[in-house]
Amino acid sequence: MGGGMNRVRAAQITALAVLATAMVIACSDKADNNAGVDNAKTVLRRANLAEPATLDPHRSEGVAANNILRDLYEGLVTEAVDGELVPGTAKRWTVNDDGRIYTFELRDTARWSN
Repeated sequence: MGGGMNRVRAAQITALAVLATAMVIACSDKADNNAGVDNAKTVLRRANLAEPATLDPHRSEGVAANNILRDLYEGLVTEAVDGELVPGTAKRWTVNDDGRIYTFELRDTARWSN
């Protein structure tokens, strides 16, 4: 009988802990949204399903690392919301008549690192 009572008590404590956690999260969201936040500003928060082993672009593997690396580094072109290719690091580009040579003109403000 004592074991059943302990399980009920543990379930009650767990339920209270979950409820307390939910309340803390709800209150912190309200505080963030109302504490001098400019409503005209949009904030994008992104989650990653796993912690990447490395953010070294030469050693990274898997979706978790590549999701972050895609956001950190800008390519010559990037995608618009509708999937259209738009300039990224390149200001513009041309393709020769046979489609085998691409020439990119880079932005003057582009930064490079090794």
